[in-house]
Amino acid sequence: MNLNHLTDEQFAELLAGNKNDEHARLHVEICAECRQELAAMTVAVGDLNFVSLRWAERRAVDIKTPSQW
Repeated sequence: MNLNHLTDEQFAELLAGNKNDEHARLHVEICAECRQELAAMTVAVGDLNFVSLRWAERRAVDIKTPSQW
């Protein structure tokens, strides 16, 4: 197996939930460095999702809905 580290594109596919790249999945299983990087990216994306959802919820409260009358 090629022990080159994953590319940005492979990390992105894994983060998006695409499990079709068998090489990338196997590489993450055996490479501690890429496994740690993927874990860190997963946390960062989760944090971003959480913060952006909170921001959108606060913003939605402030949006005025025009009256139809």
